[in-house]
Amino acid sequence: MCGLFACLVDSCWCKEDPNQVLHEGNTIISDEAGAVNAVKDFAFPEGAVPKGTEVKVLKMNPVFYNVFVNDASGNEQVYTIAADGTIIQTICGV
Repeated sequence: MCGLFACLVDSCWCKEDPNQVLHEGNTIISDEAGAVNAVKDFAFPEGAVPKGTEVKVLKMNPVFYNVFVNDASGNEQVYTIAADGTIIQTICGV
């Protein structure tokens, strides 16, 4: 998945971490709402998003979405999700 990500997204790559794949895909993600729901299911397995948490999504291309989860304290976690539901750790920058 990381090789495909590097080819399709400019200035971004997978984190160099043995656990760069956070969740193996098992569903089809076809739009922003699907990406957000899949990340919510992964990040909040108990089912409830904590009060004050904001979730936003950016469609990077037809295959990948970045989902930004900001908690009430302003801490941000970014999840990159592929169209097959795989969630990976990525970095974007120059």
